[in-house]
Amino acid sequence: MFAAPSVGMRPFIEQAFAAEHVTIDFAGFSGETLHGAVQEPLDNIRIGRIKPATLTIRMLLPDTSRPMVLPCRADDLTDDPEHRARARDYRGEAASYLAAVRVLAGGVAGLPGGTGPVVGRGHDGGL
Repeated sequence: MFAAPSVGMRPFIEQAFAAEHVTIDFAGFSGETLHGAVQEPLDNIRIGRIKPATLTIRMLLPDTSRPMVLPCRADDLTDDPEHRARARDYRGEAASYLAAVRVLAGGVAGLPGGTGPVVGRGHDGGL
């Protein structure tokens, strides 16, 4: 396992999609960084340029419905409910990303024979 900074994530994503069985485990705040990094490989699957036998993407994101230690208010280091509300909006983007991955599971978007099993999971019912 290797933890790559977002700037250097793309080469690792490309390497993962070169495999027959693609597995990506991601931990982050919103999933936005991962979404940008996998957009091109997902487009390549849609047009048939790459054809993994399986695609598994697991995302570990914070539960924004509960108070958070980080990020927090700078003045008193307490939870910021307004920030958590904005974070829920970012989570919506992650949910739409996972929905796009699930579409691939059904062989939709003109994929000959589909892509095999696709797994996309999220926490807290929002994904």
